[in-house]
Amino acid sequence: MADPRLAALEPLIGTWRTTITMLDANGNAGAVSVATDTYRRSANNMFVLHDVDAQMDGDRALSMEIIALDPSGKGYVTRSYDPDGTFSDFTASLEGKRWQIIGTKQRFDGNFSSEGQTLTGRWEQNIGNQWSPLMQVELRKQP
Repeated sequence: MADPRLAALEPLIGTWRTTITMLDANGNAGAVSVATDTYRRSANNMFVLHDVDAQMDGDRALSMEIIALDPSGKGYVTRSYDPDGTFSDFTASLEGKRWQIIGTKQRFDGNFSSEGQTLTGRWEQNIGNQWSPLMQVELRKQP
């Protein structure tokens, strides 16, 4: 692992128990779902692979993400593959304990706890060129 940006992703590696709280347009809490998020290094240590196994509205939703170094030298690029077979591209950054993911239709802003065992944040969605709350998430690292 030659690039220190790859080593910086080490706090993500592991299995997380995730609580997802859907938000309405005003940011009020709605339905709560759970997921297991698993982050691991690829066989060549050049990517982080992220698998999601979620229960949302009684349905199982499986998705995955690949996180890679941004060739521009700044942060990361990610591609998320959704349960319906579609995908979305994002840029991401990790500055201190702050993890941000930004795409054209969705974005995430979250923070790791001081001990690195919890990641909390909020997803927003872009509707009509205006950002609106989507969900609040809390990931707790499993032993």
